[in-house]
Amino acid sequence: MSALMADLIEGRVPPSIGNAACNAAGKLLKVVELQMRYGTATAGGQKILHLAMTSPLMPTAEASDKPQ
Repeated sequence: MSALMADLIEGRVPPSIGNAACNAAGKLLKVVELQMRYGTATAGGQKILHLAMTSPLMPTAEASDKPQ
């Protein structure tokens, strides 16, 4: 993230890209926070957060080859 900040300061990256990167990083941190708060503990001590989405956002190549 520090390289992005340097690029923003130098003007090599437009502000919209910096804003998008910061928003994405914030959402990733939110997932980690939710995992720590609501995750299910495993035998190894790690917590796993099962998200509601169980199918991929984009169809896989095998799924797109099948007729509907």
